[in-house]
Amino acid sequence: MREILFRGKDNSAEWRYGSYIEKTFGSFIIKWFDNVCACEEYKVDSETVGQYTSLTDKNGTKIFEGDIICREFHGDYYTGVVYFTDDFYGYSVTFIDGTTPEIMPLSEFHKTRYIEVIGNVFDNPELLEATKC
Repeated sequence: MREILFRGKDNSAEWRYGSYIEKTFGSFIIKWFDNVCACEEYKVDSETVGQYTSLTDKNGTKIFEGDIICREFHGDYYTGVVYFTDDFYGYSVTFIDGTTPEIMPLSEFHKTRYIEVIGNVFDNPELLEATKC
């Protein structure tokens, strides 16, 4: 069974990981404790919430929506942002030469082990402007 996991930034700008719930007074990440019927609840900025794709990069880092990834392919490097569509997790590639962004299924290149998470759009937006990742 795949792991269902979300992340979101709380008021102190710390990433929180766990279940996600929307209430009338805000968005929350709930961290459950193993073997105990207890949890901690963190109010988070709903704009920063992203779901785990159930994939990891070449270093074993979990890939979430909103992550910025670097892909090496035949000696060329591309950056992209991970997002979810109705059909699949994908990423929009920003090509170094400025050509039109392309949408690619994340799992297709994940199998080649060429993908690395280098940041996310909330903490490192400048990485999208880099000419080489």
